[in-house]
Order: sequence, then structure tokens, then C-alpha cells
Amino acid sequence: MKRSLFYSFLFSGFLLLSCAQPAPEKENAIYVEKAMSRKTSLKASDYFETIHYIPLETTDESVVGEVTSVLLAGDKILVTTVQQQALLFDRETSKFIRQVGHIGEDPQGYGAATPWIDDRTGTIYFPGFREELVRFDTDGNFIDKIRIPAEESTASNLMSYTWVKDSTLIGYYNNMIGDNDYFFTLFQPGTDHTKTTIRNDFTPSIGLDEIQSINILKGGSITGKYGPAAMPGLISIDMTEPDMGTVVFTGDNFLWHLDEHTYFKEPYNDTIYTITPEGLTPRITFDLGKYHWKSTERFMKDKDKAIYITKILENQAHIFFYFITGIFNDPVPYVGVYNKNNREVKVTPTSSGIEDDLHGFIPALPFASNTQGEMIGIIPAEKTTKWCAKNQPDNARWPELSRISEEDNPIVVIYQ
Repeated sequence: MKRSLFYSFLFSGFLLLSCAQPAPEKENAIYVEKAMSRKTSLKASDYFETIHYIPLETTDESVVGEVTSVLLAGDKILVTTVQQQALLFDRETSKFIRQVGHIGEDPQGYGAATPWIDDRTGTIYFPGFREELVRFDTDGNFIDKIRIPAEESTASNLMSYTWVKDSTLIGYYNNMIGDNDYFFTLFQPGTDHTKTTIRNDFTPSIGLDEIQSINILKGGSITGKYGPAAMPGLISIDMTEPDMGTVVFTGDNFLWHLDEHTYFKEPYNDTIYTITPEGLTPRITFDLGKYHWKSTERFMKDKDKAIYITKILENQAHIFFYFITGIFNDPVPYVGVYNKNNREVKVTPTSSGIEDDLHGFIPALPFASNTQGEMIGIIPAEKTTKWCAKNQPDNARWPELSRISEEDNPIVVIYQ
């Protein structure tokens, strides 16, 4: 009897121990919930070898004002503004080169200063007015306009574009209010050949008669509240039902490249996919745990604890991702970094930035990345002058800082 009781207690102990053991972590998952419980600072030396600071030249023709994007264009830097300008600067000298194109329906005009860049060919693309893309080279010279041969004249619903492989381009249909059955259109410039994919997952939709108001925000002034992903633009929609609404980030935040690969992640879907002309292949998944936001609840505002991932960048060793909690009522933006080698995840509020422990300069954050894994960010001149007044940097080391005033153009930050 004693022996039976002993084995019974022993078995119960093993059962309790086995129940207490956490589930093993998956290799193809980014565990964000755990990182949120132990937020920490981010140091540049953990992710980059060097950082370059480039004060953009300020002339009468090159006043930047409020920035909506900053992109690497080969040996150039392309900055777009709230004033719908696209300004080109030399990456090495910081000198202003020229304005790239302009808004207009003339032969060299485009519909919006919201460019994307094909690093492989050195081509800058802008959306046109009539289901077309307007192309410039990275010296700012006009190349041509190409028609988007989208099916059933759906090109006006395409939110963002990029390249996939060879000469294939892809347009993404942002499912803003859940009523868009289309997913992607793949096409080759100069041909009528297209391949349009249809969404195969259910998402709730709203009718236009359910929308109470629409607010459009853009520019660097809203990044403090929503993070760098909001700089190109943010659409906030309130519905007639007060507890329902949605927020849409208008930039190409969910399409990016590394080497020859094209990646994609859609809001309310926690999976990162690799895109090829043949379709989507799951690559890695964000494990948000209790912060997961179900796609079926995408229009519900009572999501103060849910995570909304807003933008993803990548280099050879790390995946950087921006996200927000409390997006409707009390937004708090964060930046997370996933180490692809040891699978470690670190998270910090974007207000803290990434500490420059390499040079001792202002904490900042990258906004965009290119196929080589280089990243680029921006620091407003006003922030620079305040930091200099407080920290009194060494003029011998930072001679250009003593010449910057609050009215000057911003400083571009390049992470390598």
C-alpha cells in the first residue's frame, strides 16, 4: 500500500512538472509578448557597424520643411515633403542636386510625391494620375511613364508597389475597409500580361454609409504619437458606431527587400511572407500572445492592449519592426528588433530611439532600408540644436553641428 502511494505521489509530481514546463519556442517565430514584459534600451553597436550623419544642404530651392519620407537612392538621398516635393541630395557631400519631377498631368508630372525605388536598376517610381507609374533615374532625370495593366481598371485601388524578380513589378491592394477582394497584381512593364491574386481569407467589411468621419495626417510631426511608420501618412476612420473605427498607414510599410528577396506582411496577419511571381510563401510569424489582434475584430476600438504592427525593416542579421499599442485611445509606439542568429527579441518605446553608443550622438531611428541592408533615418534640425545646447559636443569632432540652426534642413542618418 505504501509503495502504491509512493508511486502515485511520484507520478503526480512528474505530471505537475510537465504541466509547468513552457511550450518549446518555434524557430520560425518572433516572440514579442515575452519581450514586452522586459523592455530594454537598444544600442546601435548591437545592430550596426557604423553610423553616418549627413546635414542636408539648405538653400532657397532645397528647404525641406516637414518630411514624409527619406530614401536611399544609390549614391543619392531622396527626401519627400508634406508640400509634395521630392528633393534629391548627394549622399557623399550632402549637396542639393535637384527636385525630382513635380505634381501635374503634363508628360513628366506625377500624381503624388510618394516614391519607391528599385535598387537593382536605379529607378525611382512615382504614382501617376491615370493608372500609370512615372519613372526617373537616380540623377532625377525623367525616363518615361508605364501603364499599369491591372484587371477591371482596379489600378486606382492599388496602395503601394515594388519589384519582385527580374522585371516583374507588383501592386498591393490595401484592404482599408475590408471590401477589397483583390490582393496583388503582378505585371511586366510594357506588356499587357498580368496576374491578379484574390484574397482567400475572410475579413469583416464596412459600408461607406457606416463611416462618420475620415482624418488624414502626415509628416514628421505625428511620429511622436504614432512612430516613424506614420510619416508618409495615416488615415483615421471613425464609424457611426462610436466603438468602431480603423487606422490605415499609407506608406509602403509592408513591402520590403533584402538582397534579391521581396517580403510582405499585411495588417492583422502576424505572418511575414516571401513574395515571388508564383505567390506567397510563409517565412516567419510574430507571436504576439495576449497582444494578438484578430482580423475578425479589426474595426473594434476596445483594443488598448492589442499590438498593431506598422512597419518592418531588415538587414542581414536583424529584423526591425515598429508597432503600436492603444492605437485608438492612448497610442504608445514601440520599436522591436529580432536577432536572426540567436532569435533574441528586444523592445523599447520609439521615444527612446536607438542609443548611438558608437559616436555618442542623438538617439534616432531608421525609417527605411534598401536591398543591401543599409538603413536611413532623419533628425530634425530643431532637435539637433537643442541636443547641442544641452550636451555641448566637441566642435573638433562635429564641426558641422555648430553651424546648424533650427531653420536648417534636417540631418540624415545612415546605418550600416
